[in-house]
Amino acid sequence: MSRIREHSQELAVAGNGRLSAALRTILIWLSLFSWPAWLPGAMAQEAASKPAPDSGTFDIISAKNKVGTETFQIKANETGWEATGELQLSGAGGAKTSETGTLRLDGKLRPSYYERLQKSPISGKLVAQIGATETLLEISDEDEPFQQVFYLSSNDLVVLDTNFFHHYALLLRLYDRAKGMAQAFNVFIPQEALPGTINLQYLARETVPVGQASKELDHFQAVTDELQIDIWATPEGAIQRISIPQANLEVVRQ
Repeated sequence: MSRIREHSQELAVAGNGRLSAALRTILIWLSLFSWPAWLPGAMAQEAASKPAPDSGTFDIISAKNKVGTETFQIKANETGWEATGELQLSGAGGAKTSETGTLRLDGKLRPSYYERLQKSPISGKLVAQIGATETLLEISDEDEPFQQVFYLSSNDLVVLDTNFFHHYALLLRLYDRAKGMAQAFNVFIPQEALPGTINLQYLARETVPVGQASKELDHFQAVTDELQIDIWATPEGAIQRISIPQANLEVVRQ
């Protein structure tokens, strides 16, 4: 279909097709394993229940080699929240990939608008206008424009662009710690033109290495039939590290 969609599937290692296929599996395959609940303390529950602004830069590491960065910001605005990100990747032979994303949400973190601009290796634009009953997806690049309407569930809806890791921070903010256990969320993957579901579970508070230091962080895990995603974050939901062992991928906050 559209070349912007093809390039969006190359995610963090421009040149490693296995990684892009693996990341798509996270959201396409829907079955999750279950674990016994471990409820965090009251202080952690209260902190995570309140959305908090965040900004920073992730190093994207494949097979122990840094292949790119993602700089992001999550901030409140007059209508709710806005999350922006800029992705810079270096591929084989010096090929560069540059993209930006803007996600707007209401005060309850329900998405209303998403835009992704691809600057290189080709130019393209993707826009998803998410309404109460209909979502309009429009993609334009060097090929013919593409347009499609989706009817998405309004309950626990999350936009996860598999090129931007800061979107998982918004997913964490929707997790109900008091309830615990694995919790299901409706997901829309714009560049795949694909709705689906994903489950998320809090495991424990752990000491984990982040760069040159070790931090006490909350460990979340999402597992499908084929992949396991481990996410470590502060009680406020600020992601510090993501690990996808099967893809040999690490995302570490600078």
